[in-house]
Amino acid sequence: MQKWEYVEVVVHFLPDGKLDFISENGNTVLFENKIHNRHHYLNRLGSEGWELVSVYPSTGWTEIYHFKRPVS
Repeated sequence: MQKWEYVEVVVHFLPDGKLDFISENGNTVLFENKIHNRHHYLNRLGSEGWELVSVYPSTGWTEIYHFKRPVS
């Protein structure tokens, strides 16, 4: 039987569309200038084997993403 691991990613934007913060499972991701926008960050997760399961807006400028990938 296939086993999965999951990650919840919270992305918060500033009103101008720039990233304010990102957290993975409640832990802040330090991205400084290495992540230019949410698409860059989401593509990085995809390259690490994470598959997007759901996305929904939270409050204001916040989006929540759920990803899964097989546990080897």
